[in-house]
Amino acid sequence: MFEGTETVSFEQVIELSKDNDVIIIGGGEIYRLFINYAESLLITRVNISVPDADSFFPEYKDIFKLDRVVYKGRCQSSGLIFTVEVYGRQ
Repeated sequence: MFEGTETVSFEQVIELSKDNDVIIIGGGEIYRLFINYAESLLITRVNISVPDADSFFPEYKDIFKLDRVVYKGRCQSSGLIFTVEVYGRQ
């Protein structure tokens, strides 16, 4: 673990989120656990195909809708094009 971090249970995160903003940083299984509790999603889309990917963000378009695109750009070091999008609960 990194200095200043701590590990908490699912239940502790839900309790903590009652009075605080909480940011969930996945993998796919972690996202699946918390997506039904989220008020909004901040999604970074990277324009790249990964044929052997084995982890995926859960389906969300029945629950959330695109509110705005915050940023569109290109990574200077890799050249990859990406967007940052904010989704709100429908």
